[in-house]
Amino acid sequence: MDDIRRSGRILVAACLLVAVVLLIMFWPDDPLDRLAELVAYARSRPGIAVAGLAALQIVSSVFLAPVWPGLAAAGYLFGPLLGGAVGLLTTAAGAGTAFLVGRYLARENIQTHVAERPKLAALNRAVAEHGFRVAFLARASLVVPANLLNYALAVSTISGRTFILATALGLIPVAAIYAFLGASLARAGKAFRAEGIEIPPAAWAGLVCALVLLAGCWWVLRRRRHRRTPGRHGDA
Repeated sequence: MDDIRRSGRILVAACLLVAVVLLIMFWPDDPLDRLAELVAYARSRPGIAVAGLAALQIVSSVFLAPVWPGLAAAGYLFGPLLGGAVGLLTTAAGAGTAFLVGRYLARENIQTHVAERPKLAALNRAVAEHGFRVAFLARASLVVPANLLNYALAVSTISGRTFILATALGLIPVAAIYAFLGASLARAGKAFRAEGIEIPPAAWAGLVCALVLLAGCWWVLRRRRHRRTPGRHGDA
Protein backbone atom coordinates (compact mmCIF):
# COMPACT_ATOMS: atom_id res chain seq x y z
CA MET A 1 0.00 0.00 0.00
CA ASP A 2 2.82 2.43 0.85
CA ASP A 3 4.55 1.66 -2.46
CA ILE A 4 1.35 2.31 -4.40
CA ARG A 5 0.77 5.56 -2.53
CA ARG A 6 4.36 6.66 -3.11
CA SER A 7 4.15 5.83 -6.81
CA GLY A 8 0.94 7.80 -7.08
CA ARG A 9 2.56 10.84 -5.49
CA ILE A 10 5.52 10.63 -7.86
CA LEU A 11 3.18 10.37 -10.85
CA VAL A 12 1.14 13.38 -9.73
CA ALA A 13 4.31 15.41 -9.09
CA ALA A 14 5.65 14.50 -12.55
CA CYS A 15 2.38 15.53 -14.23
CA LEU A 16 2.39 18.85 -12.36
CA LEU A 17 6.00 19.47 -13.36
CA VAL A 18 5.24 18.85 -17.03
CA ALA A 19 2.20 21.14 -16.84
CA VAL A 20 4.17 23.95 -15.20
CA VAL A 21 7.03 23.69 -17.69
CA LEU A 22 4.67 23.73 -20.68
CA LEU A 23 2.74 26.67 -19.21
CA ILE A 24 5.94 28.66 -18.72
CA MET A 25 7.31 27.81 -22.18
CA PHE A 26 4.15 28.82 -24.04
CA TRP A 27 3.01 31.69 -21.83
CA PRO A 28 2.46 34.64 -24.18
CA ASP A 29 3.75 37.32 -21.80
CA ASP A 30 6.74 37.72 -19.51
CA PRO A 31 6.01 35.89 -16.22
CA LEU A 32 7.74 38.70 -14.35
CA ASP A 33 5.10 41.15 -15.61
CA ARG A 34 2.26 38.89 -14.46
CA LEU A 35 3.97 38.42 -11.11
CA ALA A 36 4.41 42.17 -10.74
CA GLU A 37 0.68 42.70 -11.34
CA LEU A 38 -0.22 40.05 -8.77
CA VAL A 39 2.17 41.53 -6.22
CA ALA A 40 0.80 45.04 -6.81
CA TYR A 41 -2.74 43.76 -6.26
CA ALA A 42 -1.74 41.98 -3.03
CA ARG A 43 0.11 45.04 -1.71
CA SER A 44 -2.87 47.26 -2.43
CA ARG A 45 -5.05 44.95 -0.36
CA PRO A 46 -2.85 43.85 2.56
CA GLY A 47 -5.74 42.31 4.48
CA ILE A 48 -6.52 39.93 1.65
CA ALA A 49 -2.82 39.15 1.21
CA VAL A 50 -2.37 38.29 4.89
CA ALA A 51 -5.53 36.16 4.87
CA GLY A 52 -4.26 34.33 1.79
CA LEU A 53 -0.87 33.70 3.39
CA ALA A 54 -2.57 32.46 6.56
CA ALA A 55 -4.70 30.06 4.52
CA LEU A 56 -1.61 28.85 2.66
CA GLN A 57 0.33 28.22 5.87
CA ILE A 58 -2.60 26.45 7.54
CA VAL A 59 -3.11 24.11 4.58
CA SER A 60 0.65 23.50 4.28
CA SER A 61 0.99 22.73 7.99
CA VAL A 62 -2.02 20.41 8.19
CA PHE A 63 -1.09 18.46 5.05
CA LEU A 64 2.66 18.35 5.77
CA ALA A 65 3.69 20.57 2.86
CA PRO A 66 6.70 22.93 3.18
CA VAL A 67 5.93 26.25 4.86
CA TRP A 68 8.97 28.13 3.56
CA PRO A 69 7.21 29.35 0.36
CA GLY A 70 4.71 31.24 2.50
CA LEU A 71 7.49 32.73 4.62
CA ALA A 72 9.40 33.85 1.53
CA ALA A 73 6.21 35.20 -0.05
CA ALA A 74 5.57 37.34 3.03
CA GLY A 75 9.01 38.89 2.67
CA TYR A 76 8.48 39.38 -1.06
CA LEU A 77 5.21 41.22 -0.48
CA PHE A 78 5.93 43.23 2.65
CA GLY A 79 9.71 43.51 2.97
CA PRO A 80 12.09 41.92 5.49
CA LEU A 81 10.68 43.44 8.70
CA LEU A 82 6.91 43.52 8.20
CA GLY A 83 7.14 40.41 6.02
CA GLY A 84 8.99 38.58 8.76
CA ALA A 85 6.28 39.47 11.26
CA VAL A 86 3.50 38.44 8.88
CA GLY A 87 5.29 35.19 8.05
CA LEU A 88 5.82 34.48 11.73
CA LEU A 89 2.17 35.04 12.67
CA THR A 90 0.68 33.13 9.73
CA THR A 91 3.06 30.20 10.14
CA ALA A 92 2.37 30.06 13.87
CA ALA A 93 -1.35 29.99 13.02
CA GLY A 94 -0.73 27.07 10.69
CA ALA A 95 1.31 25.24 13.30
CA GLY A 96 -1.39 25.80 15.90
CA THR A 97 -4.04 24.43 13.55
CA ALA A 98 -1.98 21.31 12.87
CA PHE A 99 -1.43 20.93 16.61
CA LEU A 100 -5.19 20.97 17.23
CA VAL A 101 -5.81 18.47 14.43
CA GLY A 102 -3.15 16.16 15.82
CA ARG A 103 -4.34 16.42 19.40
CA TYR A 104 -8.09 16.08 18.88
CA LEU A 105 -8.74 14.51 15.47
CA ALA A 106 -5.87 12.16 14.61
CA ARG A 107 -4.21 11.43 17.93
CA GLU A 108 -4.16 7.62 17.73
CA ASN A 109 -2.71 7.48 14.23
CA ILE A 110 -0.04 10.03 15.08
CA GLN A 111 0.91 8.22 18.28
CA THR A 112 1.48 5.04 16.27
CA HIS A 113 3.58 6.95 13.75
CA VAL A 114 5.66 8.63 16.45
CA ALA A 115 6.26 5.34 18.26
CA GLU A 116 7.75 3.88 15.06
CA ARG A 117 10.26 6.72 14.72
CA PRO A 118 13.01 6.74 17.37
CA LYS A 119 13.81 10.45 16.96
CA LEU A 120 10.21 11.54 17.44
CA ALA A 121 9.73 9.16 20.36
CA ALA A 122 12.89 10.54 22.01
CA LEU A 123 11.64 14.07 21.41
CA ASN A 124 8.37 13.28 23.19
CA ARG A 125 10.23 11.86 26.17
CA ALA A 126 12.41 14.98 26.35
CA VAL A 127 9.35 17.23 26.11
CA ALA A 128 7.77 15.34 29.00
CA GLU A 129 10.80 16.25 31.14
CA HIS A 130 11.72 19.74 29.94
CA GLY A 131 8.65 21.01 28.09
CA PHE A 132 9.12 24.50 26.69
CA ARG A 133 12.91 24.38 26.39
CA VAL A 134 12.96 21.25 24.24
CA ALA A 135 10.05 22.41 22.07
CA PHE A 136 11.71 25.78 21.51
CA LEU A 137 15.10 24.30 20.63
CA ALA A 138 13.55 21.72 18.29
CA ARG A 139 11.65 24.46 16.49
CA ALA A 140 14.57 26.87 16.22
CA SER A 141 17.22 24.30 15.28
CA LEU A 142 15.09 22.50 12.66
CA VAL A 143 16.24 19.11 13.99
CA VAL A 144 12.76 17.80 13.16
CA PRO A 145 10.93 19.09 10.04
CA ALA A 146 8.54 21.84 11.09
CA ASN A 147 5.32 20.12 10.10
CA LEU A 148 6.27 16.77 11.60
CA LEU A 149 7.17 18.63 14.77
CA ASN A 150 3.64 20.06 15.00
CA TYR A 151 2.12 16.61 15.07
CA ALA A 152 4.82 15.08 17.25
CA LEU A 153 4.23 17.73 19.90
CA ALA A 154 0.46 17.36 19.55
CA VAL A 155 0.63 13.87 21.07
CA SER A 156 3.13 14.88 23.77
CA THR A 157 2.34 16.23 27.22
CA ILE A 158 3.02 19.84 26.23
CA SER A 159 0.15 22.28 26.70
CA GLY A 160 -1.32 24.27 23.84
CA ARG A 161 -0.18 27.57 25.37
CA THR A 162 3.39 26.35 25.77
CA PHE A 163 3.36 24.98 22.23
CA ILE A 164 2.30 28.30 20.74
CA LEU A 165 4.86 30.25 22.79
CA ALA A 166 7.71 27.89 21.89
CA THR A 167 6.63 27.89 18.24
CA ALA A 168 6.39 31.68 17.97
CA LEU A 169 9.78 32.27 19.59
CA GLY A 170 11.47 29.41 17.75
CA LEU A 171 10.18 30.62 14.38
CA ILE A 172 11.69 34.10 14.73
CA PRO A 173 15.09 33.33 13.11
CA VAL A 174 13.51 31.11 10.46
CA ALA A 175 10.91 33.74 9.53
CA ALA A 176 13.58 36.45 9.44
CA ILE A 177 15.81 34.46 7.08
CA TYR A 178 13.08 33.59 4.60
CA ALA A 179 11.58 37.08 4.72
CA PHE A 180 15.01 38.51 3.90
CA LEU A 181 15.38 36.09 0.98
CA GLY A 182 11.91 36.96 -0.30
CA ALA A 183 12.57 40.69 -0.01
CA SER A 184 15.91 40.25 -1.81
CA LEU A 185 14.14 38.43 -4.63
CA ALA A 186 11.66 41.31 -4.91
CA ARG A 187 14.49 43.82 -5.18
CA ALA A 188 16.17 41.69 -7.85
CA GLY A 189 12.93 41.59 -9.83
CA LYS A 190 12.64 45.38 -9.68
CA ALA A 191 16.22 45.72 -10.90
CA PHE A 192 15.55 43.41 -13.84
CA ARG A 193 12.46 45.36 -14.86
CA ALA A 194 14.25 48.72 -14.44
CA GLU A 195 17.01 47.58 -16.79
CA GLY A 196 14.50 46.23 -19.29
CA ILE A 197 15.89 42.70 -19.00
CA GLU A 198 13.48 40.02 -20.15
CA ILE A 199 13.91 36.38 -19.22
CA PRO A 200 12.60 34.09 -21.99
CA PRO A 201 10.03 31.42 -21.04
CA ALA A 202 12.48 28.65 -21.94
CA ALA A 203 14.86 29.96 -19.29
CA TRP A 204 12.07 29.89 -16.70
CA ALA A 205 11.28 26.31 -17.72
CA GLY A 206 14.93 25.34 -17.36
CA LEU A 207 15.07 26.95 -13.92
CA VAL A 208 11.99 25.02 -12.78
CA CYS A 209 13.48 21.75 -14.03
CA ALA A 210 16.80 22.47 -12.32
CA LEU A 211 15.12 23.23 -9.00
CA VAL A 212 13.00 20.09 -9.21
CA LEU A 213 16.07 18.03 -10.09
CA LEU A 214 17.97 19.39 -7.09
CA ALA A 215 14.98 18.69 -4.83
CA GLY A 216 14.72 15.16 -6.22
CA CYS A 217 18.43 14.48 -5.59
CA TRP A 218 18.10 15.78 -2.04
CA TRP A 219 15.06 13.57 -1.45
CA VAL A 220 16.82 10.44 -2.79
CA LEU A 221 19.94 11.05 -0.71
CA ARG A 222 17.83 11.67 2.36
CA ARG A 223 15.91 8.42 1.83
CA ARG A 224 19.12 6.42 1.42
CA ARG A 225 20.67 7.91 4.54
CA HIS A 226 17.46 7.28 6.46
CA ARG A 227 17.44 3.61 5.42
CA ARG A 228 21.07 3.16 6.45
CA THR A 229 20.51 4.62 9.90
CA PRO A 230 20.86 1.82 12.48
CA GLY A 231 17.92 1.17 14.75
CA ARG A 232 15.30 2.45 12.31
CA HIS A 233 13.34 -0.79 12.58
CA GLY A 234 14.21 -1.57 16.13
CA ASP A 235 17.69 -2.92 15.44
CA ALA A 236 20.40 -2.43 18.01
